[in-house]
Amino acid sequence: MKQILSFLLLGLGLALAHAEYVTSSPKAKATLKTLPSSISIIFSEAIEVRLSIFKVYALNGPKGADSHQLEGLAQDKVSALLNRKNDAALRADTGVKTSARTSKIVSLCLKSGLKPGSYVVMWNNLSTDGHTKSDFFVFSYAP
Repeated sequence: MKQILSFLLLGLGLALAHAEYVTSSPKAKATLKTLPSSISIIFSEAIEVRLSIFKVYALNGPKGADSHQLEGLAQDKVSALLNRKNDAALRADTGVKTSARTSKIVSLCLKSGLKPGSYVVMWNNLSTDGHTKSDFFVFSYAP
């Protein structure tokens, strides 16, 4: 009986698994003096890179906004823009540079000449087990 219960709990844990955000470069809530040329996101498990969505947008928030305000602005952007089509000209990234079909690490190239301010990195990933997960993080560029 214990073996059956253990097997069921293990199966339930696997069925509920999602590719969760683990860390990134830059880190969430970081303030950078130098803007990187790319952003890397590390997930807890491999995702289907080409079947997932990744975007970076400027937040255009008020000067001196705290992290709580920035997160609220970012959530609004994610809701409005994550699934928007044909928005490359409005974004701060030039697309995913990760070429693997599946990966735990996804990198996006940033456009050159981005202005100081806060940016939201957003995604809707499809893990290799078929689950989707939307999330985001914010970083600031203040040279």
